[in-house]
Amino acid sequence: MAPTSTMPAPDDANVGRIPMLAFKVVIGIFFALSLIFASVRTAIRIGQHRRVYSDDLVLLFGCVTLIAATIIIFVITDTIYWDEQLILDPSPEVLTAALSPDFFHRVLWYQQTVFSFITLTWTTIFAVKICFLLFFRQMVERLNGLILFWRVVLGITILSYCICACGVFISCSHFGLAALKCTQGSGFTKNLALAATDVSLDLVTDLLIISIPVFLLFKVKIDLLQKLAVAAFLCLSVCMIMVAIVRLSGLRIAGTNIDIQWQVFWQEVEATLSVIMISITAFRSLLGMKAAAARDKKHRAWYSYRRKLISRKTRKSAEDELDTNRGLPSIPGATMTGLRTYIRGGRGPSIMMSKVDKHEPLLGEEH
Repeated sequence: MAPTSTMPAPDDANVGRIPMLAFKVVIGIFFALSLIFASVRTAIRIGQHRRVYSDDLVLLFGCVTLIAATIIIFVITDTIYWDEQLILDPSPEVLTAALSPDFFHRVLWYQQTVFSFITLTWTTIFAVKICFLLFFRQMVERLNGLILFWRVVLGITILSYCICACGVFISCSHFGLAALKCTQGSGFTKNLALAATDVSLDLVTDLLIISIPVFLLFKVKIDLLQKLAVAAFLCLSVCMIMVAIVRLSGLRIAGTNIDIQWQVFWQEVEATLSVIMISITAFRSLLGMKAAAARDKKHRAWYSYRRKLISRKTRKSAEDELDTNRGLPSIPGATMTGLRTYIRGGRGPSIMMSKVDKHEPLLGEEH
């Protein structure tokens, strides 16, 4: 069954709205960048804290699902373009393959891999959302109103993930050739409505997560550098929202057909962008630590210079006083001890008297 599970290569590699070469190159670049950024983020976090936190583990899980999804998309690229050509401009060779006896098994394999890809990419996207929420938790845990809002957003995000990850199976519960029912009539309408619901939940959760740092801006006074960091995060989040809107706007093709090529391309781009975006937060914290270290170094340098100057003046004054008093007779060591004994009315401890005896030779020398 393995040799006949995949579709034959398409006759036209430029069929559809995204040429095959651009499809592979763009996905490959974004995937490589996401892994590089995630690796650097992990190195920075471990270097700073010497331990792994819960958001690091969630991101690691998201990277694993992203790797699996990317492998799938490169395996089925030819099949995606063959399907696109069958819909838009079928050649005799494509029609012949579509009428072959093993076509049912090919369609079933294709449907299962696409469903797996969509579920894995949704897992990556929502893993990053939860990672952001865990990152923000330490900032809002002492603010009663915001921590309650944070918990509500976390619950909505988890529920939205369940709907998005299972939505592809809800939209089309048929497998094999029976799945063609999902592309016609009420099946197509249901499919398109659930796809729109998935994108809407994606947008809503993004907006809810964005609102947390926006609220923090009004609750806490921060410097310009931190404001710019929050602004950069908001800009990246807006980019994610735009990608989701683009994916939804081009989902329909040739009447009542779902454009799988368009859907999987932008789904993969959004998943890789989300990993890059969460990784940038580690660079922000690293810059913040460097800036704090520079300020501390500057403060310590000034303080150290001032302390040295005061120490030098004190030492010079002591030396001058020593020069002034040089040549005068020294005060016997037992004078203060005897004075303390006299003040106490001769009731001092025996150690005081021993000190007096100890210094009697000195008194004898003075006489």
